[in-house]
Amino acid sequence: MKRWIVVFLAVAAIVAVTIFASHWLLPKTYKLSESVVRTSVFWNHKEAFFFVSMNTSGRAMNVLQEKFTTSRYGYPALLLDPPESFFKQDTIAYHLLASGKLDRVSLPERTDVFGTWTLNDGNLQLNSVATRYGSKNGFRWDGEKFVPVAPSSANSPARKTELSPDDEDDDDVQDGVSSGVERESFKAAGWHYKFLNGYQGRNLTATLPMQLDQSVFNLTVHSFAMPTDIRNVIDLDGVGIRQMEISGDKLEPQTLWKQNGRREISKVEFERLQGQSGYRIQRPYAAILWLLVLLLVAFWKLASWGHLLLGFG
Repeated sequence: MKRWIVVFLAVAAIVAVTIFASHWLLPKTYKLSESVVRTSVFWNHKEAFFFVSMNTSGRAMNVLQEKFTTSRYGYPALLLDPPESFFKQDTIAYHLLASGKLDRVSLPERTDVFGTWTLNDGNLQLNSVATRYGSKNGFRWDGEKFVPVAPSSANSPARKTELSPDDEDDDDVQDGVSSGVERESFKAAGWHYKFLNGYQGRNLTATLPMQLDQSVFNLTVHSFAMPTDIRNVIDLDGVGIRQMEISGDKLEPQTLWKQNGRREISKVEFERLQGQSGYRIQRPYAAILWLLVLLLVAFWKLASWGHLLLGFG
């Protein structure tokens, strides 16, 4: 039995030294990746807005971890020694006029990615909700820029909901427009809207035409083919929207967003973005320690049974 314990402790020591050495001694590369979650499009006779909501993920890996990601069954091994990483969500916004003038406009700090859309004095407004996990602002267009809108409380009394036989009215929350009444207010004010995800039907290219005054503009969305490699699904680099373009009678084709894969960044930028994010993944040292303890118990039991069987023999 003592020999089994010695062997186990030797193996455990090698594993522990390898994990800690790879973390502290091996050089790391820091990479950043973006993927589109949803694109919200609003337009009327004089202007259009495009809100591109993205997932941004960062990952710091050493050479051993990078080797694991290129192997077919390497990802399960990363569960024991996961790379340091973070996850955050952001939205970029564009404003298009009927004259063909396209501008990227800034959103207020700490802006929520999702919420419900309403009109305030005929202008777009995104309403966010404060939760126990944190709160972010909504925003409203004031005719020149977006201004912050304080989040509403998650504990506010729920409104009574009356179901309608029309499916169009029962699908409110999924659309991002919060009620049938507000749908009618959008229509009455001459606003149109469309929410685009990674895939629009079976085609890999889809076009959304928009009429602004006497001009026609087209938002074209190119998507990746459905992935067959599990690594692309995990990394999200080859899934969903590949590129978005806007063009029209008075506008040369302009790229709103393009998937450029993972790009290398500096350690300083990685740590800055990591500090802004609310979702971090770090090495589970406590879990590794408990795993080693469980393995020790398992070896102990196996050694006891082996000694007992040999005694009968």
